[in-house]
Amino acid sequence: MVPSMTLPHTVSMSSSFVMACAMLTTGCDLPPTRPPDPATCPALDAAAAPVEHSETIVADEAWPAAVHLLTFGVSVRSDATLTIEPCAIIKVRHGYGIDVQVGGTLLAEGSPDLPIRFEPEDAEDTWGQIQILQGQSRLSGVTLVGGGDLAADPESAALWVRGDSGSHVPQPLVSVRDVTISGAAQVGLRVEANATFTEDSDRLTVTGSASNPVMAGAGSVGSLPAGDYTGNGIDEVLIMAGDIEWDMTMHDRGVPYHVGRLAGDSLRVMGAAIPLLTIEPGVTLRFEPAGSFEVEHFRGAAPATGALVAVGTEGAPITFTSGAVTPAAGDWIGISFGSVPDPRNRMEQVRVEFAGGPSGSENYSCENPAAPSGMSNFNNAGIGIFGVPASAFITSTTISDSAGDGIERGWLGEVVDFGAGNTFVDVAWCQQSFPRPEGAACPVPAPCVR
Repeated sequence: MVPSMTLPHTVSMSSSFVMACAMLTTGCDLPPTRPPDPATCPALDAAAAPVEHSETIVADEAWPAAVHLLTFGVSVRSDATLTIEPCAIIKVRHGYGIDVQVGGTLLAEGSPDLPIRFEPEDAEDTWGQIQILQGQSRLSGVTLVGGGDLAADPESAALWVRGDSGSHVPQPLVSVRDVTISGAAQVGLRVEANATFTEDSDRLTVTGSASNPVMAGAGSVGSLPAGDYTGNGIDEVLIMAGDIEWDMTMHDRGVPYHVGRLAGDSLRVMGAAIPLLTIEPGVTLRFEPAGSFEVEHFRGAAPATGALVAVGTEGAPITFTSGAVTPAAGDWIGISFGSVPDPRNRMEQVRVEFAGGPSGSENYSCENPAAPSGMSNFNNAGIGIFGVPASAFITSTTISDSAGDGIERGWLGEVVDFGAGNTFVDVAWCQQSFPRPEGAACPVPAPCVR
């Protein structure tokens, strides 16, 4: 009998040994198969002249693994595809970049081992941006360094994705995986006009931007991929004022969301599809002065055309707060539920801070005995509800530092109590205003728990 043989794992096998081993009746203890060596990019000739580009692309074109130089803007037009192959290095002259028009496609599909890199022609300089203008793009293993410098727009971005704002539907235009945007001259990423990332997008890193890592339209913010958005000049995702018109989840991406760029900017949940916005535990939203968060803007007896589910946890509450460096009561208006609240609404383990600023609303509830002289009919509160709710849908929630009431019950009809189980801290007026009774006069003074 041939004795069994054991090979140390450090010894490689010849094909003859493998065949002989297979013929033994007792078998051999074979070492595990080694994985192939990881793929690596070929060494590029640093002395070679780069491949220059300045053209408009109207037919399919591929850029190989080489050093390329954009000496002018490159535009990918309808029905054309620009493919950038793994290991390509794209140097870009100041002020220029690539735009992908409607019907055009940009494919830059590398990997962490076979990366694709965009960088300025001069390492000390900057370049323009990649713009997806209702075109399509797939980016993987891509790094964008030092982009986003367009003097004509102080809010330009290294990667700028724009959809059709008139469509009122989400438009998944871009897929990103293992993509890094670093050192942007202004904003790292800008996505707006109902453009969204595809559902398979993942591992996006935006760091070193002079301003925010991301500027997103209301219809785009829910598609922001998981990743890392820290290490920027302002570590907040900036949400542009507007309407959320379809079901969306606002994810906890590790940095706060900042709503609005100007005083008075609002984020609204409302639309023909009666959208539901879900906010994940741990999310923080910061608001501009006089800003607001509205779940239905309009008021009246009709059902609301939007709904909110904001359910945090004790360890990861959801926070609505002021965007001021030094916050104070009344910095922003607060949360408003217009018309008859949708029965899907739910707020639990939420904090509403520094709201209760002037809402512009008057006479929706009984005169407020705690309001200052001349303001007893004003409807200022951390949370305003302007239609009879089906239930007390706000629970385990803290309202603090409100310059008005905690909760404005601004409807005509029966009393629904929101006091039980909620916490009111440093609320200037009543914990809850008193709704106007239907067919009867308001009590004088109206009940007011402080």
